[in-house]
Amino acid sequence: MTDPDVCYERLHKVFGLSDFKPGQLLVIQDLLKLRDVIAILPTGAGKSLCYQLPAFVFGKMVVVISPLIALMQDQVLQLRKKNILALALHSGLTSHQRNAVLLQLETPGPCLLYLSPERLQQPEFQRWLLQRDVGLFAVDEAHCISQWGADFRSEYGQLAVIRQLFPHPPILALTGSATRRVIGDIQSQLQMKTPALHRQSLFRKNLYLQVAACESDQEKLKHLKQLLLNRPPGRVLIYCGTRKVTDQLAVELAACAPHVLSYHAGHTPGTRQKMQNTFGSETDAILVATNAFGMGVDYPNIRILIHYNAPGSLEAYTQEVGRAGRDGSPAHCCLMASEQDYNLQKYFILKSSGDRQEKLRRWTELEVLRTYVHLQTCRQAYLKAYFSEVKETQSCHNCDLCDPRGIFGTRFRSPRKSFFSNFNWLGSEKPRSGDG
Repeated sequence: MTDPDVCYERLHKVFGLSDFKPGQLLVIQDLLKLRDVIAILPTGAGKSLCYQLPAFVFGKMVVVISPLIALMQDQVLQLRKKNILALALHSGLTSHQRNAVLLQLETPGPCLLYLSPERLQQPEFQRWLLQRDVGLFAVDEAHCISQWGADFRSEYGQLAVIRQLFPHPPILALTGSATRRVIGDIQSQLQMKTPALHRQSLFRKNLYLQVAACESDQEKLKHLKQLLLNRPPGRVLIYCGTRKVTDQLAVELAACAPHVLSYHAGHTPGTRQKMQNTFGSETDAILVATNAFGMGVDYPNIRILIHYNAPGSLEAYTQEVGRAGRDGSPAHCCLMASEQDYNLQKYFILKSSGDRQEKLRRWTELEVLRTYVHLQTCRQAYLKAYFSEVKETQSCHNCDLCDPRGIFGTRFRSPRKSFFSNFNWLGSEKPRSGDG
């Protein structure tokens, strides 16, 4: 069953592709040996094929756990265009639509079923699924298990139910980036059995990384407008830390640029869908968004990606930066850092429902981001070392510290003041590493 010829035959016949992308076949072959797999593959590496193709070698159902309805719907739409049976069960379906999905799944054979983690926790659905012939479970965006902890949907931390209900089918965990700690969390929480680890470099030569230190929002806005003024054709994605800042910045930019959109969880589902559709149809649109516009974002020509407010961790930053330049052409990624961003992240940590250990972890992640902001050596090399790809520092010639000229002719100065310098842990001294 692991014969590469079989995999190639399914690749050509079912998916209409001529060859695998680097690393895909190795992941698939381990799954066909019924081995659990953790696959850390960067943007554009073709993670979805790693669980889609095995359905047609096993000749069975593959269950995919996905965090967002929009992700499920997009995957289902793309597969149906290839005449592949793909269905999704989510809260947006009526009871009639849900029954229609279940009816289509009564026929044995290869298919893809997309679920939310909440659906998998329902006893009635578990009983139904136990009657099906499942060949593989895939957990997409698996870093969610670890990254947001107590502040994310609790069901994402309860996916051990997969192994408890189905001890034999392999489990595939997929993510774009993960530290050793996150990898350990994924393996432990999914109760994976000595999983194979497949990792590809997250380094992308077409992404130029830059940090701009700003003392005020006015200074940020000035630099942002400068960058937009010199931008090449293509989309712009700007991440903000709050809904309020998102709306305010969208209004400010709309006065001087066309096709400026706003996207956050405070909008109605209809408004969010409209904004997403417009961003997809207008190739020069500017979208100002919170991280609600996140996982599954797949637009080929995002030429500029801005963090108008610094995120809370290097993991979040790396995931979001990966949405730029998916077509392989140059893209400019600028992280704007200020003391106000530090205050915002401090507020988020203090507000978190996690315990002290969880908050300590988030503080540590914030310290790592601070180190990244204050780097004096290559940013790309630092990211690779942080995610355990390399140990030595090397020049990439594609960040502001290696080549300050940039790729679009805009240069920001290096950080000039201490960022996140006076963090007061829970109103007391900074925690020692042994605190818990």
